[in-house]
Amino acid sequence: MKYCYFCFVFLIFSCKSQEDLFLEKFYGQWAIEEIEYNNVNYKEDLYVNFMAFEKNNKILIPESVHFQKDMTAEWTVELNKDKKISINCIDVVFNGSYTIKFIKDQNKKLLGIEMKSDSTYIKAYKFFQNYDLHKDW
Repeated sequence: MKYCYFCFVFLIFSCKSQEDLFLEKFYGQWAIEEIEYNNVNYKEDLYVNFMAFEKNNKILIPESVHFQKDMTAEWTVELNKDKKISINCIDVVFNGSYTIKFIKDQNKKLLGIEMKSDSTYIKAYKFFQNYDLHKDW
């Protein structure tokens, strides 16, 4: 009987929600491959081409020639029928609600995301991820 109880408790605590699985993919550092603002390439305006989503809902977005570093930038998840995140920051290029699509680049063996808002498109690849271990990307 104790064994059954242990198995039941283990199953309950080991199951992850859809939001938990989404967040696990999202946390970490991302190299920005492409970024467009109002259909104009914005990558050359960035000082560095990486961003980081942290577990405390903070996001590190790159400085640009137009905006200084924003230490108050935050992000939240909106899991309805679409997978979305919202970024709240000073930089109008990054600020907004984004639809998220997870991508796998088979040629480069990279795991990535495409983020689309009304005015911004971002394609980024995750740092330090093993392509072959993520079958469910």
